[in-house]
Amino acid sequence: MVNAMHRKIRLGLLLLGGLLAMCLGLLTGPASAKAEVTTYCGGWLSAGNSVCQGAPRWLYEVYGWGEQGAVCVQVGNISVMACAKHANQGVYSGTGLGYNSWAAPFIINYSSVNNFVHGLAGTY
Repeated sequence: MVNAMHRKIRLGLLLLGGLLAMCLGLLTGPASAKAEVTTYCGGWLSAGNSVCQGAPRWLYEVYGWGEQGAVCVQVGNISVMACAKHANQGVYSGTGLGYNSWAAPFIINYSSVNNFVHGLAGTY
């Protein structure tokens, strides 16, 4: 009789603990990744493979485009350089690293004319 009562009390405490844990999870919510996009290297680059290196930061991918001609972008020396073929065509640095890395974003004027470039760096 005493063992049956102890089992009921333990079961009740177990259920109460589970209910409290579930309520706490609902109140705090799921952990969310905070994606952020920052700019780097916006402005004129002279013709013929001029390079602009942004300040190092935590990032996983870069994006860029040039208004007058094609550009290439790269995450430091970590990612493969990716290049656009035309003016105003955006290009990502591959498919992203899949993880944040401390690196400098690069954008290269890959055209034979002076080019107003725009660079964006992504982190999460």
